[in-house]
Amino acid sequence: MSLILLTIRLLLSGLFLVAGVTKLLGGLANSRKSLADFGVPKWLVGPASIVLPIAEVCTALLLFPTFSAQLAAISAFALLLIFNAAIATNLIMGRNPNCNCFGQLHSSPIKWTNFGRNCVLAALAGFAAWQIPRHPSLSLFQAVQGLSAKELAVVVLAVLGLAAIAVETFLLLHTLRQNGRLLLRIEALEAKAALGQQPQMPARMPLQGLPIGTKAIPFDLPRANGGRATLDGLLSEGKPLLLISTDPNCGPCNALMPEVASWQKSLADELSVVLLSHGRNADNRAKVAEFGLANVVVEKEHKIAEKYHAIGTPTAVLIRADGTIGSPAMGGADAIRKIVANKAWTETGFAAFMQALGHPVPPPPPKPLVPVGAQAPDFTLPDLDGNSINSASFNGAGTVLLFWNPACGFCQRMLPQLKEWESGKIASSPRLMLVSTGSRDANRAMGLESTVLIDDKFAVGKSYGASGTPSAVLIDGKGRIASGLAVGEPGVFELLSGKIVIANIPALSPPGPKSAKAAAR
Repeated sequence: MSLILLTIRLLLSGLFLVAGVTKLLGGLANSRKSLADFGVPKWLVGPASIVLPIAEVCTALLLFPTFSAQLAAISAFALLLIFNAAIATNLIMGRNPNCNCFGQLHSSPIKWTNFGRNCVLAALAGFAAWQIPRHPSLSLFQAVQGLSAKELAVVVLAVLGLAAIAVETFLLLHTLRQNGRLLLRIEALEAKAALGQQPQMPARMPLQGLPIGTKAIPFDLPRANGGRATLDGLLSEGKPLLLISTDPNCGPCNALMPEVASWQKSLADELSVVLLSHGRNADNRAKVAEFGLANVVVEKEHKIAEKYHAIGTPTAVLIRADGTIGSPAMGGADAIRKIVANKAWTETGFAAFMQALGHPVPPPPPKPLVPVGAQAPDFTLPDLDGNSINSASFNGAGTVLLFWNPACGFCQRMLPQLKEWESGKIASSPRLMLVSTGSRDANRAMGLESTVLIDDKFAVGKSYGASGTPSAVLIDGKGRIASGLAVGEPGVFELLSGKIVIANIPALSPPGPKSAKAAAR
């Protein structure tokens, strides 16, 4: 039993020490963001971001001496229960914030596997807290010294085995993340070959990425060689932008880098080629120097890349000069070369590029159902308390009408940022009113302060030209449409930012007799 307790103490001590130290090394900003994403109250985020890693480190260190081992095991048990309560609450509400469990070392969206892992660790911690007083032992240092060679070998092998499993799991997940689509395709081809079937390529490959013509995802990231770069700044020269998601440790990426450096020089007058690179700053600076690259921005995680649906590396997305998406997310060096070879950023080149992919050119976005300046369609809907609210309640500061669905994954992903906007809005901010499908309970569980109206049949959304969620439109104080329909998170928050001027919007009215006669002529 003493040997089992010793192994548990070593395991828990190692895990909590790594978790606490990596959070401290990752900076308080990352910890604060993670806690806020988990729904921790704003006033508690700051203190908790400091107390949590310190508590983890102290728990790890207190597991070493015998006199404090039981207290440390109880502390570990309590921390794991708190973590699981937060994980379960968010998963039940449909949210998947990054766990930030091991700080800079590894951070990924929470899943039920995180809950299960913590249950196992909590069971071990509880068992240790129960059994340590019944089987008093020396401190870890003394216990290790007192072990026989055989017992010490068992403990070392157990700890190394667990560490190896953890490292292998991390590497496997990383590999699948980089090459998931390729692996799935290979498996499909091998399965057909095993059945003696000739693998057939589909007539057209499905397109990945954000819809063409939608607003590009903004970013503000450090450059590999110092300074910062934003999407608006990179587009300020009036040229389209080819954003290539890459990694300094990716073989296919490195093979493509000489061509990227060449494109950056030869196409500089008509296209900005920007690398969205991941990994360590030192590795990225080395690649910049090795290949003579320019315009390399770095994100340590993959949050921006994931928003652009750039699942593996290298993957490229074309962004038009007006800040809208100009191509699917193209994975692989050959696909990226097609963008450049066809000059897909030009009108004729884009048609040739889409034809090369076997897809027709997407039609231009339809004209808005309700144009800017027109009177907003009237409606009356119940709020969460059953009170009837009508469109006459739009106020003079402007109202953002947000069409929503609590079961929509895109809505859930922007929910934490929406709450942050609510807590920080100022007097000049527009009012937010959600028109949502779903039950009152599901909408109430989101915890939003803004007015939520229930529209089960999405009839109001359709009357405003909305075909999906999240989408929004700005309405001025006189009940007139003050913006086009914004689709997706970036467009919605642009309306909420208050940057769109709603004054002096001309009212549209039916033509009078004279204008009607003129139209007849």
